[in-house]
Amino acid sequence: MSIHIRYAEETDVSILAGFQLKMAEETEGLYLEEEVVADGVIQLIRDRNKGFYLVAENDNGDVAGCLIITYEWSDWRNGWIWWIGSLYVEKSYRKQGIFRLLLNKVLTLGQEHEVMAVRLYVDKRNELAQKVYLRNGFKCSNYEVFEYAELPIKA
Repeated sequence: MSIHIRYAEETDVSILAGFQLKMAEETEGLYLEEEVVADGVIQLIRDRNKGFYLVAENDNGDVAGCLIITYEWSDWRNGWIWWIGSLYVEKSYRKQGIFRLLLNKVLTLGQEHEVMAVRLYVDKRNELAQKVYLRNGFKCSNYEVFEYAELPIKA
């Protein structure tokens, strides 16, 4: 059975939100609110200015995996950097090259859009994912990611 990569559509929201819930639990032991995640998925699918989802789908229409791309403008490079996030491959499809197919699509699209770099972040404890990324051409950067998660002012 072959796998093809396509842009996500609104009909994919339920499966994509479900993937994100599973990923958070599997990789970080977090339990996310389904409604919040589903709303976040819908917002990204509806507004390409925020980014986009790619899904890996088999011939039967079953979604095997997904990732999102979000954008960062680099003044140092005068161009876009794409960030891979929300990467998930369904357990029954793991170790079958799904991530590589998704990554190849990202790299092809990135070349078409003259993207300067593709980055991702990974939980420090997720050693398995880190090995996969290194095997697929990613290198550790000299940046650390910091987060200020509790902003004092809500819009």
